[in-house]
Amino acid sequence: MKNTEKLGIETFEKNFKLKIPSELKRQYDCSITDKELNGLLLSKRSKRNKKGYMCCSSCHTSLLNNKSVKGPPRYSIANGFLIGHIPENVMEEIDITELVSAMIAPIRPFSYALSFSGGALKTLKGHHTFF
Repeated sequence: MKNTEKLGIETFEKNFKLKIPSELKRQYDCSITDKELNGLLLSKRSKRNKKGYMCCSSCHTSLLNNKSVKGPPRYSIANGFLIGHIPENVMEEIDITELVSAMIAPIRPFSYALSFSGGALKTLKGHHTFF
């Protein structure tokens, strides 16, 4: 709760100067399971242990009471990564093709192909491909 200023809906709307649609707010509302979390932008998929909710080390460092880190964690929901998911009633109405699923995917893969040659006589040749 001491990070309400960093993770709050009001802070997000003030910083990004936009109003979050109610459907999107509902997707990130964790107050159903924990009333203290009302008004925070948190993932419902976050795991919880006896000490609290788990997060990555980058978010943990940012959320510590550290004066040098201002604002929400870099890749947090509250820092503009508020993508949500497609509501079930909409999923029934549209046909999800490969093209549509690629357009709405929150993560898009990139691939690289490199070729090289070298050596005194340019006899060393090869290629490397990775995602």
